[in-house]
Amino acid sequence: MSICFRKGVRGGYLFKNIQGTPKANFEEMKIPKYVVIPFTQGFGEQTKPLVNVGDKVKAGQMIGKGDKGISSPIHATVNGKVREIREIEYRGKKTLAAIVDSDSSTEVVTLDGAKKDLSKFSQESMSRLLYLSGVTSLGATGLPTLEASSSLSMDKVKFLVVSALETQPFAIPTGLVYQSKVSEICQALQALQKFYKDIPVYVGVSQKDKKFAQSLRDSLSQSKNIEIHVLSHKYPQDFPEILTETLTGVCVPDGEKPDSVGSVVLDIADLMAVYHALSEGMPLVSRWISLGGSGYKENKLVRVRIGTPASEILAQFGKPGVETRFLLGDPLTGDVAQDLALTPVGREIKSTSCIEEDAKRHFLFFMRPGLRADSYSRIFASSYLPLEKKLDTNLHGEHRPCIQCSYCEDICPRPLLPNMLHRYCSHGMAEEAKGLRLMGCIECGLCSYVCPSKISIMRDIQKGKEELKKEL
Repeated sequence: MSICFRKGVRGGYLFKNIQGTPKANFEEMKIPKYVVIPFTQGFGEQTKPLVNVGDKVKAGQMIGKGDKGISSPIHATVNGKVREIREIEYRGKKTLAAIVDSDSSTEVVTLDGAKKDLSKFSQESMSRLLYLSGVTSLGATGLPTLEASSSLSMDKVKFLVVSALETQPFAIPTGLVYQSKVSEICQALQALQKFYKDIPVYVGVSQKDKKFAQSLRDSLSQSKNIEIHVLSHKYPQDFPEILTETLTGVCVPDGEKPDSVGSVVLDIADLMAVYHALSEGMPLVSRWISLGGSGYKENKLVRVRIGTPASEILAQFGKPGVETRFLLGDPLTGDVAQDLALTPVGREIKSTSCIEEDAKRHFLFFMRPGLRADSYSRIFASSYLPLEKKLDTNLHGEHRPCIQCSYCEDICPRPLLPNMLHRYCSHGMAEEAKGLRLMGCIECGLCSYVCPSKISIMRDIQKGKEELKKEL
């Protein structure tokens, strides 16, 4: 097996020396006082609650299951009692959620049928265990099984694409986190390849992780039809659509997900969840998440129980006395928490961002040397000095009309004409914008990030897409 080097994403941006990037320090967060468990998590539709208020539950117990449509089971993640079942807003959508008060114990109920040797599974037994563990809700469009867990049926799967890189501003190299887990990762990868009838497997690794790529190659040296590609570390190379196109050479149609071309996209954390489900019968009750941003006391990786509310995370790890903005995800595409007590870390969340609020007006900011400011145009000193750049919530300027600088066009990974899409969509002309490939936007947020006129280009594009969906 060889390692291929590819240029990767068109356009894009390389985030370097960003203050608040997590270090490879790991900590197990204590069991929270309560968890908020949405009945819609990851890929799939809302599941039906199997518990009532006042019921005692055990961590690992199934508490939600779909009776129709595409979904994966939902589990209790702590031992305790159901206090309330109510509607919450989770990642911009309304969904039912169970609020469970914890008794602080750590035991987890596991599933039957686990095997240490993953090669011993039949397709039926592996399908059952993956589904019952909730792992099938992971990935861009879910994990296809014999159950109704994905929009893609098993017989339509053509590729398995694995992202072993993260490129967002607070990303930590995957190799630093998973170098010691290469054996488990490769076992899960081989098991899934066999599960899908020996389909081609493509693994994308960051050029910052060449040692990790070599370790994967050595462990998979006897495997067939698995390719490892070392890619540019530019954002958004790890987006499912971009990664599929880069590694397979197959274009994902505008407005579609990778499943439309038969691609199943997972990342390394998903493979670890697959491994634990198959080898231990472990349901999805916890996840490793990164704590990125200057709003945290220390930037590291923390293992939390799924459903842990943002308020509990900030109480333990946030800077005291500092006004911050908490996001589920990265600073460019993450969802801002409006109610910290009812904003949980769901099973698909792998990173959080906590950024210091800054609403002060900085006089003549554009004339300052910019020692700590990131700059796409490279006009600040930070582009030439090895200093950490600080991300905050300040626009550092006023909203102005487009100046036709073309930064958004140059940086767009698709490529599109974001400035024109903004003009059409901001004036209610989504149908006209459709002719300029409006639906081809993957909403990476780079256009808004680099705009010197402070135009919320991505937000306008999202509004345009919503207009088109309403017309359907």
